[in-house]
Amino acid sequence: MDYFPILELPEEIQALVVERVAGNSFTYLYGLRASCKTMKALAEWSRVNHFYDVLSVPRRFNMPPELF
Repeated sequence: MDYFPILELPEEIQALVVERVAGNSFTYLYGLRASCKTMKALAEWSRVNHFYDVLSVPRRFNMPPELF
């Protein structure tokens, strides 16, 4: 399977992809943040974080502290 070079897309499209991933799973969002600096920067936008309700976020993750 060939991979699609997402970083070659315009930044607005990349942001939409990150928003969709964030809407699917909190774990997917942190995996995306860990993938590269560009995705981490996009995932930190306030538009991405508005998808989550504080009460629905799991309390414990096996994530490294640098992702938070």
